[in-house]
Amino acid sequence: MVLVLAYNSFSFSQEINPQISFDYTLMPATSENISAQLFDGSLAIPLEFDAFSIKPVVGLRNYDFEYLEGMSFNTEPVERIHNIYSGVEINYSLDESWELGGGVEVSNASNLDADQYVITGNAHLNYNFKTAFPVAVEVGALYDSPLGKLQFLPTVALTTTYRKYQIQLGFPKSSLQYKLSENSMLEAAYAFEGDYFHLADELTFNSVELAREVGLSQQKLSLGYTYNLDSNWSFSLSGGYLLKNELSFYTGNDDTIYDLDLDTGPVFSTGIKFNFFNK
Repeated sequence: MVLVLAYNSFSFSQEINPQISFDYTLMPATSENISAQLFDGSLAIPLEFDAFSIKPVVGLRNYDFEYLEGMSFNTEPVERIHNIYSGVEINYSLDESWELGGGVEVSNASNLDADQYVITGNAHLNYNFKTAFPVAVEVGALYDSPLGKLQFLPTVALTTTYRKYQIQLGFPKSSLQYKLSENSMLEAAYAFEGDYFHLADELTFNSVELAREVGLSQQKLSLGYTYNLDSNWSFSLSGGYLLKNELSFYTGNDDTIYDLDLDTGPVFSTGIKFNFFNK
């Protein structure tokens, strides 16, 4: 499939290579008797034009929380959450050393009410040092919820590669990758992760306080394995431990009403990705 664009004397052709991915995550019941499952399916279309690249994406994050014991509030609005999202990632290489990048995502978990969309985004500047061992420094900012509440946070990453190893130190993720072969890789990582959504139905706390928004915040230590079967198919498998696992309930003004500690515990995930037109 080929996309051809033209405007006056400017024209180019770009081969389109859609990517579809499915990921499943299981968090077994913790000591608080709460378990959760997450299914994330997405379709992305990465495009590259010389120094410029763009990747639109649409998808669905489906959360299934199971509360094995009675809670002090009605859990029904936060048992099954279907979060539809769309977004775009953009990168631009200024030269061999400098690169600009960023992205934005729009999501909705509230029956597509127009005033309840969640907009998140990020921007970063990357510099690659010309040294014996490749070193890159990235600084930027994000507006997202890795700490539970939507807020602006700085991001930073120092990445270096030595033989089969790649080390990244930073926030919101630090990792160590080891290339087992041309088709496989191991990764140990520590990451701050989160999600944020408006509730389709309001929750009442203490008979008077109404929660309209929920933030999920996690801190995860994991070990993962990725294998590329060929140029089209790849799959991943990982296991880890959640050092923080919390649902926070907010009013429409982002004031915290209640923090529900889901408790620490193991987490397992698997995923598959397919590139439609790779040769």
